[in-house]
Amino acid sequence: MYSEIVCIFNHSPYGQCLYLPGRCPWGTTNPIRKSPERAASNSVVRYGLKTLFQSKLSLFSCNQQKFIIMPQSLAQVYVHIVFLTKHGNRYIDEELRLKLQSYIIGILKNLGSYTHEIYANPDHIHILSTLPRTITMAQMVNKIKSNSSRWVKTEGSKYFRWQDGYGIFSVSPSKLESVKKYIQHQSDHHDTISFKEEMRRFFEEYEIEYDERYVWD
Repeated sequence: MYSEIVCIFNHSPYGQCLYLPGRCPWGTTNPIRKSPERAASNSVVRYGLKTLFQSKLSLFSCNQQKFIIMPQSLAQVYVHIVFLTKHGNRYIDEELRLKLQSYIIGILKNLGSYTHEIYANPDHIHILSTLPRTITMAQMVNKIKSNSSRWVKTEGSKYFRWQDGYGIFSVSPSKLESVKKYIQHQSDHHDTISFKEEMRRFFEEYEIEYDERYVWD
C-alpha cells in the first residue's frame, strides 16, 4: 500500500504532479496524506471527477513513492495573421469593416481562439489571436477565410474573395500590447506605407524567404 499526496489547492486534487511535498510550484506547503481509497472516496468525488480518476489518471513513481497525476494539454500561443483580398481589391468599406470584424471574432470563438485585436483595411486584414489547441494554423486560417467570404457575399458583395495565401507570425507575450496598438492604428499607418511594404518588413523581421511573384495573389 502506498500513500498519496493530495494537494489542498484546486489545481491538482489528486496529487502534486511530479513535485515532492513542500515543492509545489503553486505554493502549497501543507500537503495532506491519504490512502488511495480515502483519496478516491473523498477528493475525487468531491471534485466530481470520479470517471477521470478511474480511466484517465496514471501513476508516477519517484523515490519509492507513487504519485497520481492527471494528464493535461495546455497551450497559450499568440499569432498575428495577415491576408489580402483577391488581387488587392478594395472590397471592405467602413460599414462592412465593423460587421466583418465582429463576424470573424465569432468564427474564432467557435474555433476555441480568443481575439485580442482585429482590423479590416479596405484590401487586407490583421488579426491578433490565440492559436486553438485542436487545429493547425492552416486549418484555422482556412476556416476564417471560407466562412467570412461566404458571409460577405450574403451582404451584397457577390464577387468578394480573399487571396489564396496568408502570413502568420508568432507573438511573444512581452510584445502582445505593442502588436495590439500596431493593429489598432492601421488606418493611420497606411497613410504612409503600402500593404506590400508592410509585409516586406514582416518578412525581413521574421527572416522569411519569399518570392514576389507568388506573395500577392
